[in-house]
Amino acid sequence: MKTHPHLIGLLGGFLLLAIDTPAQSTRAPAIDLSPRNLLEPGHRRVNTEISITKTLGREAVELQPTQPGRQQLLVLKGVGLRTGTIEFDLFATVDNPFVGVAFHVENDSSYEAVYFRPFRFKDSDPVNRRHAVQYVSEPERSWRALRTAFPDVYEKPCPLQPNQWHRMKLEIGERRVRVFAGDLADPVMVIERPFTKTGNAIALWTGVNTKGVFGDICIISTENLASKPSAKTTGGTTSIPPATGQAIDLLPMINPARDAVAGEWTRDDSGLSIGKPVSAGRCALPVPGELVRGGYDLNFTFTRTGGTDSVAAIIPVFGRQCLAVFGAFSGKWDGLGMIDGKPVANNSTGRASSITSNRCHAVSVRVRKQGNGSAAIAIFLDRKPYVSWSGKIEGLSLFDRWKLPASVRVGVGAFETTCTFHSIEWVAVR
Repeated sequence: MKTHPHLIGLLGGFLLLAIDTPAQSTRAPAIDLSPRNLLEPGHRRVNTEISITKTLGREAVELQPTQPGRQQLLVLKGVGLRTGTIEFDLFATVDNPFVGVAFHVENDSSYEAVYFRPFRFKDSDPVNRRHAVQYVSEPERSWRALRTAFPDVYEKPCPLQPNQWHRMKLEIGERRVRVFAGDLADPVMVIERPFTKTGNAIALWTGVNTKGVFGDICIISTENLASKPSAKTTGGTTSIPPATGQAIDLLPMINPARDAVAGEWTRDDSGLSIGKPVSAGRCALPVPGELVRGGYDLNFTFTRTGGTDSVAAIIPVFGRQCLAVFGAFSGKWDGLGMIDGKPVANNSTGRASSITSNRCHAVSVRVRKQGNGSAAIAIFLDRKPYVSWSGKIEGLSLFDRWKLPASVRVGVGAFETTCTFHSIEWVAVR
């Protein structure tokens, strides 16, 4: 099987991380929920109905799908967690193939989750047994996307007996999740998470056309999130919260034969790639015209696979265009260009580059209108606030060499560098 370059960088990063388990001394009080607690008003049901049942003599809450072909969530009210532990009793029957917990929930389709496939616990096929417990970061990193890009990294075996009750536990750190199952002393999965979400909510989760049977739940956060201001209320441009519109997965819509502007671009299971270094290689992104005119988030992941210069996104800003660039001027600068006619190396957004070749980086470019001819732009790199700017829209412009055809407003590119964009999505501000 082909080894993707960004996997090499991620695995290298794993070796540098110390044990990342929740701290004990700063824990908030435990939140215990029984099945009957989950019938109380306020727990939000997504594509599911719930009821109380008895299974093998134990009271349980059952999630029953209401929308064929959709995943189900029961989002818990009054519970928030960034780091900490989630313990839950699960009836792990082969009849319910995909059951687990979602965390860092941003909205109904954007979250991280760990779930179990009980029908794989004792599978006679050793390859299938390795798929018994799964991590996902929806919607960009589904099980299929992760299995393709990182085989056997985000799914592991789970040698429990199916058709029994088991106590499951997730230990969620800043960068690591450890999954414990049943009475097994060692974790069944320990993973690093480069795909973290920004939400705090927790939900019971079941997969497509799957019902789930859950018992008691215990949640312990390492911090009392309710006592802290959210990112939405803090000051500064980099506090721009993520857009809440419907995410559009652009990657499958790109046709290199049609959309390539400069350079040789291809698209395969690893993503959209430019295979030969050229000066300002560019590929258009097929964003519908009506969405380009408003505020938005442009979210993408990329790996610079060769060369030491820049990877970029050509972004529209209410009638103007500019460049969000990483590794400009021989790998030295990250930021926005041009601002008031100045490139990234000479304007207020420029900062020493944090881009490493053969490592997968995640970017969120958030553009908002502020009125009186002004706009705000925030760039998050690897899920952390990175670059911010606000000012008059008329001060933004684009180098001639990065320009796109007149009918195109959005694109990605690379300068004297090869790279792969593994995911690209557009989220319009509602």
